[in-house]
Amino acid sequence: TEAMRLLRFEDKLSLTYGWNANEEALTVVGGTGSDVGNVGIGTISPGTKLDVRGTGNFLGTAVSGAALVTIENNSGSTATSYGLLVKGGGNSNAGKIFEVRDDSGNTDLIIKGKGDVGIGTDNPDTKLQVVNAGEVIVRSSMTAADGFRGGFEADNQHTGGTIWSMFSTNNSDGYFGGGKFVIANESMGGVDANTTAQ
Repeated sequence: TEAMRLLRFEDKLSLTYGWNANEEALTVVGGTGSDVGNVGIGTISPGTKLDVRGTGNFLGTAVSGAALVTIENNSGSTATSYGLLVKGGGNSNAGKIFEVRDDSGNTDLIIKGKGDVGIGTDNPDTKLQVVNAGEVIVRSSMTAADGFRGGFEADNQHTGGTIWSMFSTNNSDGYFGGGKFVIANESMGGVDANTTAQ
C-alpha cells in the first residue's frame, strides 16, 4: 500500500510517499553549507531556496488593487541579474514560452517558441503582431521636453539600408515646424509626408 514517511538523512529532512514510501515529495536542507534552508519539491538536491521539479498551479484571490504574485529583484539598480527568466517552448511557434489570458480564456499576450509576440492573438506569424477590434491598435505617446520627437523607427541594417522614422512634432520643432506628422530618413532628408494636423 502507499504510505508517507518523514526521514532525516545527514543534513536533509525529507517527506516521502508512494509504494514503500520511496518517492521524494519534499526535502529541506539543513546544516551549515551554502544550500542550508533550500527547499526541494520533487528533488532531493534543491539548488535554490525553492527548487520545484514538475508542473504546478497557483490559485488565489488577490486583494483589490494588489498583485496576486510579486517577483522582485532587490539586487539594486546596477544589478545585472534577472527579475524573471522563462525558458522553454522549443525553437518553433508550435511551442509557447509565455502566455497571459483574461478571465474568459482569451489570449491577451503570448510569446511563441521562436520569439514571435502576439497581442490580442494566440497565433502571431511575425516578430510582433497586434490585433484589436477597436479603432486604435498601437499608440506611441511621449511627454519629453519641447524639441524632442516621439514616434516609431524602422532600421534596415543591410548594406545600403537606412533608418526611417515616423513621428509627430511639437510646437517648438525648428526643422519641420509644429503640429506635423513626418516620415523621414536618419539624415532628415527624403520626407514623404509632412502634413499639418487638422
